[in-house]
Amino acid sequence: MFHPVIERHLSMLLGNQPRLSLALMPLLSWCLPGYRPGYYRARVLSVHPDGATSYSLWLKPAANWPGFVPGQSIELGFDNKGRWLSRRFSISSSLQQWQREGQIRLTIKINPQGQLSRQLPKLIAEGALRWLSISPAAGDFQWHSPASSSLMLAAGSGITPLASMLLSQRCWTAPVTLLYYVRQQAEAALLAELQQLASAQPLFRLQLVETASAGRQPFAEVLPDAADSQQLLTCGPYAFTEAALAFGAACGLKPADCQREFFHLPPLVETAGDQQWQVRWQMAEQQVVSDVNASQSLLDQAEQAGLQPSFGCRMGVCYQCVCQKESGVVLNLRTGQRSTAGAEQIQLCVSVPQSALSIRLGVSDASF
Repeated sequence: MFHPVIERHLSMLLGNQPRLSLALMPLLSWCLPGYRPGYYRARVLSVHPDGATSYSLWLKPAANWPGFVPGQSIELGFDNKGRWLSRRFSISSSLQQWQREGQIRLTIKINPQGQLSRQLPKLIAEGALRWLSISPAAGDFQWHSPASSSLMLAAGSGITPLASMLLSQRCWTAPVTLLYYVRQQAEAALLAELQQLASAQPLFRLQLVETASAGRQPFAEVLPDAADSQQLLTCGPYAFTEAALAFGAACGLKPADCQREFFHLPPLVETAGDQQWQVRWQMAEQQVVSDVNASQSLLDQAEQAGLQPSFGCRMGVCYQCVCQKESGVVLNLRTGQRSTAGAEQIQLCVSVPQSALSIRLGVSDASF
């Protein structure tokens, strides 16, 4: 038997948590730095500059981390003075590096307004961060047909998943052209490795476009022979990938032959007269009714209603915010498709309402 006071506090602690791991999280995090329920621990190996505005972070994930497919991304997070900071990054290293040495690399562009990207190198250098938390790899942006002639278009940090694909390729049987747009060459992350690959592999052609001096040259001017390509992969800002897909269509490529990944959601839907609808949120035993419109994602509007649904990347990649729509119509911002009016699963972070809704939410660890 515990002392009555200890027993009372323990009962309150366990009674307020849905899982024992959450109740014991402070103790587990102290014993196992980087521990967080639903994540894997990853030891920090090194961090060093990669281009004038980026740095590369090498990690050694725990042995039970399930691995990745080139092109996928992970959520990286850590606790900073009681505040959980996290963001999603594409893996930029090769699959062979993971298979041989159990190491992965994230190449991170420094965002002047971003807390995580700015603070991470400093905290590592000070010895305050030796372990980080990472999620399983996710995403369907993958190079499915490397045996076909390929055109890759990247802008800025959009180079990271494409670099992972290229550095992982071992059997080259078809030509590949990478068009890499950066403001200036000094800011081009991963450039040395890509140049080395281009020197060693005759089937790989690298073309760098510096927009500060040359402007944003149209794809057709830079790639007059692009019509010979059989597939297109593009990654970068939303507007850049939209232009890349239009270029692929002009070259005769079918939508099925084009893949893209973008790091920011497309512009939100404009609704005439700011039309509003009611949504009935069901979360565990809690039921909330609120007004919503198409100017914000359903995830943002759920949080504004005082709810804390599960989420991860907030841009439609990790699928942690998937929930059950019982009724109503939503628009998926990533695909541009409208749902049916019946019951189905939706992603809150990339869905905006198009009618009244009834939604059953998942529960986030952060809400306890």
